[in-house]
Formats: sequence, structure tokens, C-alpha cells
Amino acid sequence: MKILIAVPLILLLSADKVSAQQAHADFSRFARALGQEIVLVDREGVVREGVLADVNADQLTMTFGGGQKTFTQAEIFSADRVRDRTLDGAIKGAIVGGVLGLMMQAKSEWTLGATISYSIIGLLIDASQTHREPIYRAAPQPASLKFSLRF
Repeated sequence: MKILIAVPLILLLSADKVSAQQAHADFSRFARALGQEIVLVDREGVVREGVLADVNADQLTMTFGGGQKTFTQAEIFSADRVRDRTLDGAIKGAIVGGVLGLMMQAKSEWTLGATISYSIIGLLIDASQTHREPIYRAAPQPASLKFSLRF
């Protein structure tokens, strides 16, 4: 019975919480990525990889191998961190370890040990994954509908 509760809980905690809606048109999220490597896709589909050097309300500056380039918000289609943060893996592991320790109704020392062990395992698993973390997604353009009659 307890395993039936633990499996959905583990799946829920391991799900990726960053949705495209969170990253839509929130240009202020760039401020947390200053000095980090990012991948930027402009409206023409050109992919650029560099370090975020500066950001303000409606533009950002990236440093590339040869220099810097400034992009306005209107030019940017999407942006991602090259690697996501690993702290969330440690937190998810600690929660899973704590829940499993409490479900076993073991001694508090075992629960603390399980929490620490699972936290380290979660940190290592998250650090080994190299997927990108979304920072920004431009708001979708409204589709234009044209109607014409031909004879």
C-alpha cells in the first residue's frame, strides 16, 4: 500500500517544473543568468551561444569569442541556459528520502540518513544531465488569416 503512494509522489517530484508558460515573455528572468553561458535564438532562427554580459528592461548584451552584440527584446525568439541548476535535484532527492524514511516508520537517525543519501543521489543525477533550462520565450505571434475569392 505504501509503495502505491510513493511511486506517484516520486514521479511528481521528478517532473520538470519549468513550463513554456513560465518563460513566456518574462524578460526579467535574464537578470538571474548574468555571467552565465546562454543559447539565444533570434526571430530569423539564428542560434547564438555566448555569455550574458548585461541586461536591462528591453535589451541584453552577449559576449562571444570575438566581441559583444546587443539584442533587443523584439529580436529574441527564445533563450536557454546551457546547463540547468543542480540544486533542484538535491532538494527532490531530500524530499524523496524523507518521505521514504517516514513511510518505513524507522528511527529518526535512519530517516536523516535516507534524506541525506537521497539528496546526494538526486544531486548527482541532476548534475549528470546536460539539458538546457528555458529562460525566455517570446509571446506567440497571432496567426493572420487571409481570405480571398478567385474566379
